[in-house]
Amino acid sequence: MIGPQARGPATCESPRPSTHDGLHEYGYDHAGRITEWTKTSAGSASTAETTYYAFDAAGRRVYAGPVEGGADNFVFDDRDRLQSSPTAGDYEWSARGTLVDSADPSAGGDVAYDSLDRMVVREEAAGT
Repeated sequence: MIGPQARGPATCESPRPSTHDGLHEYGYDHAGRITEWTKTSAGSASTAETTYYAFDAAGRRVYAGPVEGGADNFVFDDRDRLQSSPTAGDYEWSARGTLVDSADPSAGGDVAYDSLDRMVVREEAAGT
């Protein structure tokens, strides 16, 4: 069930048992971007965990973490390409703007593009 509360964030409660049981509350800014997500676990020992999000003037997400107003942890270059993130590390881009390499195992490995810069091959890095 998802819906706005009278004076608060949107909420979502899991309708059936799953690993996502509990109450999920979301806060948004005036541009409709998520600014916080709080998950309160179900059960007798209910605990709440909040993740906060922040955006720069260009609308790019620059922070996701447990501290409201935390330091930027997503870095972009002048061409709006992600340069580094807290979970994936650094990214390397070609002069044409295609991904060359990443420390992220899910995005790493060898990549190849066709003449229209569409990714046609992406091999997982060894050991992933």
